[in-house]
Amino acid sequence: RSGDAQSSAITISDRFFFFDPERDQWHPAGQLPNPLAGAALVVDEEALYLLGGWDGRNMHDEIWQLTPPAAIDAAMPGWTLGGRLRAPLAFFGAALVNDEIFVVGGHDGQHDLATAEAYNLSTDQWRDLPPLSSPRSGLQLAYDGLARFALGGGGPYAIETHERFDLTNN
Repeated sequence: RSGDAQSSAITISDRFFFFDPERDQWHPAGQLPNPLAGAALVVDEEALYLLGGWDGRNMHDEIWQLTPPAAIDAAMPGWTLGGRLRAPLAFFGAALVNDEIFVVGGHDGQHDLATAEAYNLSTDQWRDLPPLSSPRSGLQLAYDGLARFALGGGGPYAIETHERFDLTNN
């Protein structure tokens, strides 16, 4: 609907879905704790962790935890507050490595960031990591068993380089 003022409106949702690979289908699984965009989701054997995000006005700093089987209960997932980011943040990369969630880059509501830090799920403690070489948001963070990779991103401009951080030697 070109030219329609409503077609450019941003809608942020709190809907939560899970994917059934056997049936190749998405299924409703209740709601997120808040309507969010730009949040990160990581998972381990214990739970799903939903970090940060943007609600259309403000950045969030919550780390929400969802423990199965609640994760697939379509009636009402049982999200609990499990911690907080150091600052409100969205559009960052996140990856779970052992017992730590790595949080890299992102947008704080004003600027793209080059920060890198790790949150220990067991101790509820943060530690600083060497920053990215350039600030970026909208990136993907991947882990291959040895190193963490910051892929893509860029706010108003695309970043075409990738960065690698070796966890064994920092």
